[in-house]
Amino acid sequence: MTRMQILVVLVFALVVGCLGAAPASAYQSARTQAGNNTVPTDALERFIDIVPGTALQPGTSNPISGGLDLSFVIDLGRVPDSRTFLDAFRITNTDTVAHTIRVVPYGAGLGSIAQVAFTNDSNPGDGPQTETILPGTTELLQISTTTASAGLQTGYLRFTQLGDDRFFRRDLPITTRQAPGAPTGLTAVSTAGPSQVALSWSASGTGVGGYNVYRATAAGGPYTKINPSLIATTNYTDSTVAVGTRYWYRVRAVASGVTPELEGADSNTASGRVPPTPTSVSIPAGGSNPAGYINNATQSNVTVRVVLPAATEAGDTVHVSVSDGVGTVTGTLVTAVAGAQTVNISGINASALAQGSVALRAWLTKPGETGAQVSGTAIKDTIAAVSASRIAATASNPVNYINIATGNSPGTATGAIDLPASSMTTDTVSIRLTMGASTVTGTAAGLAGAGTRNITGLSTNGWAQGAVTVAARVQDAAGNDSGWIVGTPATRDTVAPNPPTAARIQATAVSPIDTINIATQAAAGVTVTTAAGVVSAETRLTVGATSVYGTLTGSGTLLIPVNATSLPDATAGNVQVAARNFDLAGNPSTWFIGNAARKDTVAPNAPNFSRITFTNRWGNRWDRVDGSNGALGSLDEVRIHDYSDGVDYPTGGYDASNNQGAFGRNNIDNGTIPRTLGYDVRDSAWNTIARICRYYTGNGSGSATTCP
Repeated sequence: MTRMQILVVLVFALVVGCLGAAPASAYQSARTQAGNNTVPTDALERFIDIVPGTALQPGTSNPISGGLDLSFVIDLGRVPDSRTFLDAFRITNTDTVAHTIRVVPYGAGLGSIAQVAFTNDSNPGDGPQTETILPGTTELLQISTTTASAGLQTGYLRFTQLGDDRFFRRDLPITTRQAPGAPTGLTAVSTAGPSQVALSWSASGTGVGGYNVYRATAAGGPYTKINPSLIATTNYTDSTVAVGTRYWYRVRAVASGVTPELEGADSNTASGRVPPTPTSVSIPAGGSNPAGYINNATQSNVTVRVVLPAATEAGDTVHVSVSDGVGTVTGTLVTAVAGAQTVNISGINASALAQGSVALRAWLTKPGETGAQVSGTAIKDTIAAVSASRIAATASNPVNYINIATGNSPGTATGAIDLPASSMTTDTVSIRLTMGASTVTGTAAGLAGAGTRNITGLSTNGWAQGAVTVAARVQDAAGNDSGWIVGTPATRDTVAPNPPTAARIQATAVSPIDTINIATQAAAGVTVTTAAGVVSAETRLTVGATSVYGTLTGSGTLLIPVNATSLPDATAGNVQVAARNFDLAGNPSTWFIGNAARKDTVAPNAPNFSRITFTNRWGNRWDRVDGSNGALGSLDEVRIHDYSDGVDYPTGGYDASNNQGAFGRNNIDNGTIPRTLGYDVRDSAWNTIARICRYYTGNGSGSATTCP
């Protein structure tokens, strides 16, 4: 076998060996040129040596490169960050001439290889990956990685000889397990209800299999992983936080396809805390308002008090709100110190809020942190109003008058205060009467809404006659004060008017004067003559211990009806008739005793009858009423009504001494028989019986019949 044949066999063996160590796309070939330039195909191969460097896999004592010639491999190991391996491997030129070598990463899966460069680049102009190696010298190569592409990656480093007719190419396998870069932009937002901290961050490039979240209770750690499994997204909610505790967070990206997990560097640190809930919120007592009230003096500058717990941090913002259910006003304050404390937030304008109960709320925040609210209540009451005031009318006096009954000892006046709908039972209502230097005041509680509050016991004993100033005031539980508001003036009049000058029972069409009978007893008319300055009169009828009364407004001569039904009957002079006058103040005069009267409500008896007789010589007909057996009295009157001609015939008085006397004789002139006659009887009090009728036959005898 010739030398050329031997070289061809060696080259073929080398090609087969390389194909076994590299993928199909990597290859090694040689060519032979004729003439003076002909060189053995293995000549360059023998003059370029690739040997391992001293660089070690991170965290180990294992070199990143190993093997010789066709078995040469590079394994960067688990790379936790962007790193440069300065002495990754070496190339030695054992030839007598210089050779220019280029080394580049080859393969789409090597995104983590940022650069392969000669450590001592003699000619920067041709790039860091290209170097002319002088005869007998060794060049060191370095490999730099990037966290922009992470995970398990494999590929090749392709070695190529440049500028020489002799061809040389070799693909050496390289493996890296690159950790991702640190996540950026980590933020923490905490909220209450439920208490949690929401984390979010920016992705760490490609080749990331997920993320781990670490938490600590101090900025310097120690940090503990809190996610039970790898987080596939770029956000995470920590729901295991304690209210008031501040936490610090860091996030690490985990390389894809690397076992065990390979984490990159920590992200920036973000802290989060659910601020503690304030202990209480209230309206404190002020110089012009009691605790729990917003009144007229404070409504435009309300102070809200908040009690803060020990977990309060300096710089926390205290928020308060006051709401009537429709509108809300707010205020804030930034705490200067940490720890338990009480703060007052002033300057809150609640003027636009409605009257009544208002809701108070307080909570703490910091940028990105919101705590739970504490609630409280208060009352907005800016109204202490009086609608009107006066001297109340009572059974003893008319409105706005203090008279004998209410102004002289032991009498006292009653004041009336009209209150608006804003009135409350917790209000203090006062009324004041003033005449010159004399003053009397009374107080009472307010009402639950609109109405009139009467205040009794206002004594003006010893005051002069004349005008009295009436004023009212309301002071409420909210500290509002209406001040004294002048009402309707009153008059003090404790001088009695003059009595009447006459009083008697008036005669009517159905009753004689000074008489009360059946027809008038329900409204017996009493004529009263009043005095000057009188506005009304009252009359009194008395029999024994029984009295009845009647009143009428007016002056001059008044006819006052009195219901005397309850009075017992009395003979003439036994019914006392009295009257008195009243003036504008309701003062009564003394009783004037007028003409005595009688009461007779007993109807007369019906008469007895005989017959129509013809007793005189002229043939006139007479009817005789028989008064025997005491059926009629001597003062009774009988009237006969003839139904045949419609004429009434009076009989005159009855003569008790002659039962058959003239009382019964009535000339019934020009009459005919048979006929019907009706009989009406009334006594001296003009009480009557119902009409009775008799029917008379041709012989003059009669019998009872129904009146037509």
